[in-house]
Amino acid sequence: KKKIMDESSSISSSPISNTTQSNDIVIYSFLQNAVSEQYLEEIRDGEYQFSHDKIKSVFQTLISLEDKKELHLMIAKEYIKDEDLSSMYRAAIHMNCATTDHMELMNNNNNNDGS
Repeated sequence: KKKIMDESSSISSSPISNTTQSNDIVIYSFLQNAVSEQYLEEIRDGEYQFSHDKIKSVFQTLISLEDKKELHLMIAKEYIKDEDLSSMYRAAIHMNCATTDHMELMNNNNNNDGS
């Protein structure tokens, strides 16, 4: 498995149940490119983190709430597969983030409907 990790967020490049082999290759290629551009650093075999807090911040600013929600859900599903306590803890963090993103997205949609 390949995972991107920082203190509270992760991105997984391991196969998700409904992904194809080609998606895995694209994700792995993306990870390797991000490492070569020094946006990410590999901290352990297959585990990555953002190389700087500012890079993480820019990434979080550029990604839509819907994409953030989906990303957190995908990561949580991957951690659940590991079935160890540490992975379950990280899965819970990502499920919480996905829920928070969903609530913010719904709030934004409600505010836009009332305008």
